[in-house]
Amino acid sequence: MYNQSGYFKYVESGGADWLAWLQGSRTSHRHWWISTSMNYYDAKWSCGSFDEHRIRIFADKAINPTGTDIITIKPTSDTFFKVAQSEGKTSLGFLSATRQSPAVFDVSTAAFSAKDPSYIYGGTFVEEIDLSCFAEKFKAADLSLCYDNVLGAPIKKLNVGIPYTVVDSNTYSGKVSGTQFRLTGYDSTTGNDAFANLQILDITG
Repeated sequence: MYNQSGYFKYVESGGADWLAWLQGSRTSHRHWWISTSMNYYDAKWSCGSFDEHRIRIFADKAINPTGTDIITIKPTSDTFFKVAQSEGKTSLGFLSATRQSPAVFDVSTAAFSAKDPSYIYGGTFVEEIDLSCFAEKFKAADLSLCYDNVLGAPIKKLNVGIPYTVVDSNTYSGKVSGTQFRLTGYDSTTGNDAFANLQILDITG
């Protein structure tokens, strides 16, 4: 496997003599493919690494009408996600997801408490996640366990901003949040490896 950049640098420029460079480390490739495959099956059967790689949400949210509070997750590849409360004992949904069809969880009818964190399982496959429904209610969110030693840091886009309405080119209408959002592990004051590849961070408000 190689991309257009690899083709230009090693195939088109160097020919057969440079193909060994194009291949990279076969050990790394093997570890990546095996880890990806095993993580997929762990997700499918909701066990193993799927339960370990989770996002913790500390937020106070009341019960709202259906369609009010939506969590959207776009995966790096085909997989499954689960949203649950009480250390995973109370499931709020278990959904399949693809890059063309992200997982969409409606958690409107569930009450959330910062004292009893809620969980999103399957963190190693999270490429884009929209948690803006908690923007005004966050106490903290811990995404550090999305990082995997083999698969690396999956998250490229994180939305924890407050939804707003564009009134005109100079005016935006919305609420202001007092949330102090930490990009570290919840129990840590150091950096977060899970955000090594983060490209877009929406903290509007």
